[in-house]
Amino acid sequence: QEVNRIKNGGKFMQHMVLKVPDLDKEIKFWTKGYGFKVVRERMAGDKRTAFVANSPESLELEDGGAFALELVETKQPVNVGD
Repeated sequence: QEVNRIKNGGKFMQHMVLKVPDLDKEIKFWTKGYGFKVVRERMAGDKRTAFVANSPESLELEDGGAFALELVETKQPVNVGD
């Protein structure tokens, strides 16, 4: 992928990770509540993950593409300060 082609100097945030206790509930929240779509899903080790966004992720677009949230299902408690 050619990051050099991005006109804004290559500075952008492509995605952010959110740790969630129930992936299915989070997908429903982001798709029904905000109109996002699931753009991809995968397994990361033993954790299910899903990327949700309002348009496809891409480094090929002039602005760096759409921002996405990577929802990572974890049963461990999440400390807000960590």
